[in-house]
Formats: sequence, C-alpha cells, structure tokens
Amino acid sequence: MQQRPITSFEKDLIQHLIELIPNNLKEYQIPSFVQPLDDGGMGSLQLNKDSFGQDLVQVQYKDNDGQQVFITLVEGQTGVLFELDIWKVDFSPLLVYPTIDKVGPVV
Repeated sequence: MQQRPITSFEKDLIQHLIELIPNNLKEYQIPSFVQPLDDGGMGSLQLNKDSFGQDLVQVQYKDNDGQQVFITLVEGQTGVLFELDIWKVDFSPLLVYPTIDKVGPVV
C-alpha cells in the first residue's frame, strides 16, 4: 500500500496514546504521511520506516459489532514512532475508527 496523508482521527488517537505513555520524557513527532498496513482492514499504520523496537502503550476499544480491539503504539529501534498496531480479536475489518473518548486501559 502507498503512503497517504494522516487523518485527523488517526493523529488525535496517536497524540492521545503518546500522552498515556508511562513516565514519558520523549517528544515524539507524529508524521504527516502514513502507510496503511495489509491487515485485513483493521486499520494498522506504519508511521516511519524503521524496525520494531518496543511497545510504548496499549489501550482497548469495542468496535460497533461488540468485538474487542487492541491498539498499540510502537516505537522503532531508532526511537521514532514506528507503528500504530490495531488488532481486532476476530480479525474482521474495523467498522468504526476508535476515538479518544472510546478507548481505555487494557484490563
């Protein structure tokens, strides 16, 4: 898939996740362009060219069909934001993009 401009919903969600990172002292730059990942329509994004470093924060969300969705912000090995990983537990496409008022801590 090709790069495209980041949407305001995606940018807001990423900014919210950055604010939830425990003991975060870094200033992460949210890219203007993202690359959708081939994940069956769940909404995962590659944020920067890099390789997996570490998970920064994870939240959960219930999609409109009641299915659980886990959202993880991932840092690359070089310290930049690498991926926004969205995983719907039944592997079906995401119906409604999660907004910051609908996500919560993983329990």
